[in-house]
Formats: sequence, structure tokens, C-alpha cells
Amino acid sequence: MKILLLADEESKYLWDYFDKSKVEGIDLIISCGDLSPQYLSFLATFSHAPVLYVHGNHDVCYKDTPPGGCECIDDKLYVYKGVRILGLGGSMEYKFGGVFGHIFDFSSMPVVGKALFALVACIILTTVFSSIAGFFMAKYKMHPFISTMANMLIIFGLVTYATKGVSFGAIDSAIPNMFIPTIGNFPTIIIWAVVAIVVVWFIWNKTTFGKNLYAVGGNPEAAAVSGISVFKVTLGAFILAGILYGFGSWLECNRMVGSGSAAYGQGWDMDAIAACVVGGVSFTGGIGKISGVVTGVLIFTSLTYSLTILGIDTNLQFIFEGIIILAAVTLDCLKYVQKK
Repeated sequence: MKILLLADEESKYLWDYFDKSKVEGIDLIISCGDLSPQYLSFLATFSHAPVLYVHGNHDVCYKDTPPGGCECIDDKLYVYKGVRILGLGGSMEYKFGGVFGHIFDFSSMPVVGKALFALVACIILTTVFSSIAGFFMAKYKMHPFISTMANMLIIFGLVTYATKGVSFGAIDSAIPNMFIPTIGNFPTIIIWAVVAIVVVWFIWNKTTFGKNLYAVGGNPEAAAVSGISVFKVTLGAFILAGILYGFGSWLECNRMVGSGSAAYGQGWDMDAIAACVVGGVSFTGGIGKISGVVTGVLIFTSLTYSLTILGIDTNLQFIFEGIIILAAVTLDCLKYVQKK
């Protein structure tokens, strides 16, 4: 008998890149908690195996939106083909007993209020950390890659410590439909992406700050001589990035629905760098367009989905991504060497 055990995080391998062959031969699927009800319903729909689940430490949405087509075995003895399975749910005491449990309990707030509060909190936190990275670059001429990676390690450590390294959260199931409504099969989150592209394009091309960014990126010494504050422009670029990080993380929480962990999103930094470089953004600065970045994102995303459709192992896809990054950065460096 083959039993598929799931817990804590929704697998993109099964959800985003689903193929029925991946669950062929599975006799039973058991969720050990902290997974989106939509995820479990999806597996129950597209696999022939029964899907059992217990409540995790953070499955607060199961009460209002139980997983369809699945069976809850909390405090039950389930017998399947002679195998006895005892279902024991998560600890509610654990849920409120962690580092942030009692201090940051906003369960009594209205749904819209919680969502908007989360948005503000995301923007403030990401902007603060991004500004710290920008300060070290602007003040001490530290390479932005180093200051950003150092920030990432600090944030990862803080979040891991606060959550004890386990999944945390599970948002109200009503929130995603408010901000990312379902319109047929159209992914409405794209609308938010288009809005972000338009806003950034306007800042980049139609404002003094955008022109100064080009100048500082291309030649900071010449920009300083012409009266541009290199420190303020550099710090401003990081602040703008921080605001966008906040919006992006908030939308990703809405899209994800289920609980997440400190490890969620690891490796996306390399994807972002690869997409930008493929889109024509130069590591040397002063070269790049918003349209190029968007094109790079589309190319890189299409490549990822194509590899998945072709059945390329998820781990091997990292090799292709690494080759693309190496090739793109090499071409960018060659252009810089030729200019010199």
C-alpha cells in the first residue's frame, strides 16, 4: 500500500504543475494539517485515492470552509484495507502559545480590517529592511547584492525564530476573494501586476526621480557633479523596492491561502535576478527598461512551465535556471568589457 502524507506547505509540484501520473498508484492521501482546503479538495478531485485530514495548529479556516471530497479523521480510528489509522489534530494551545501568540492576536478584527492591517504591516516591514540595505549601499558603497543578501539572512533568522521553524498562519478564506476574485479561469492577480507595471513605468519615465535613477545607475560620479544627491536617489530606489516587496508579499499570502513557513519563497531572489538580466537590465547599472523586465519575467516563467510540462524533474530545473543566469550575466559582462 502506498500512502502519500502531506503537511504544512502546498506542493507546487502537485498543485501548480499537476499531472495525474504523479498520483498514480497512490492508495491513500493523508493531510497532517496546516494545508489549504482548496489544495486538499483539488487532490480529492483529481486523484482516485481517498483524502483524509486532521486539523493542524493553524487550520482556523477549516471550520468555515472544510475541504470538499475529503474526510476528517480528528479523534477517530479510520480503517483502510485492514490498516488502522488514528487521527489526532493539532494543539490549539500551541497555536496561541508561541512567540507572537498572545501579543499579536487580531482575530477579533473585521475581515477587511485584518487584510488592510496586514498590507500596511507588510509594506512597513519590507520598506524598513529594504531601507537598511539601501543605507549601507548609499553610505558605505557596499555592493547591493551583499547588503540585500545580509538582510535576507537576518529576516530569515527572525522569522524562523519567531515561528520555531514550523508553518504559521492560514488566513481567513474570505480574504482572497475580496482582493483576488475568481473570474472564470482568469488569474485576476495579473491585474495587480499590470497596475504595478504602469506605476513603476510612470515613475521611471515621467518623473525627475526616475531620470535621476538612470543617471546615478550609469555614472554616480557624473550625477553627483551635476547636482544630483546620489545618497537620496539610491536610498529612494530601495524604499520604492521595499514598498513593492510589501505589496507583492501581501498578494502572495492572498494567493497562497494556506499556512506558510519561513522557508517559503526561497530561491525566488535568483529567479528575479535572472528575469531582470534576461530582460536587458545591466549589472553595471544605467541600462534597462520596464518593458525589458516584463519580457524577461514572461520568458523565465514560460521556460519554467515548459520544463514542467515536458516532465523535467523539479530539481533538474535548477540546473537550467543556473545556466540561464550564468549565460545572461556573462553576456552582460562582455558588453561592459567591450565598452571599456
